[in-house]
Order: sequence, then C-alpha cells, then structure tokens
Amino acid sequence: QAFALLEAVTSLDASEVDDAYVSFGLDGCARRLEADLAEVFALCVDNNFALPHGVETRLRRDQFDTIARTLGWRSDEARLPFKYEDFG
Repeated sequence: QAFALLEAVTSLDASEVDDAYVSFGLDGCARRLEADLAEVFALCVDNNFALPHGVETRLRRDQFDTIARTLGWRSDEARLPFKYEDFG
C-alpha cells in the first residue's frame, strides 16, 4: 500500500494538477461571476463541494463551470472555437 501511495504521488504532473484548478479562491470566483461571495459559497455547499480552506479554497474547473452555469454564465468551451493542445 505504501508503494502504491508513493507511486501515485510521484507520478502526478504538477502542471496538470495546477491546470485542473482555477487560480483564485471563492472571492475571486464571485468577482469574476459578478455575484456575492455568500451566494457562491451557498452554491458550493448546495453542490456538496469540499471547501477545506473555506473561502480561500480553489475550485476545480468543472466545479467553477457548474457554479457559472447555475448563475447563467456560458462555459468557456462554448465560447471558444478551439482548445489549446499540449504538445509537450
């Protein structure tokens, strides 16, 4: 079990993990979505999102998209005609 845990931790690509999360906390989410922090926090609780650092928690991109859609915003993927690919 220890080897499996060590393998899982060392095989993660730090840039992929960082890309999976938005670069701001709930306060930044609220500002970008033009909503109150309390409303964004309540939506996180309603959707059972884990908030281990409270309002400083960085949401996963799919969680942010869920909040944005709930508030009436279109996802970035619906607006962009293409996606960047990883050529590395």
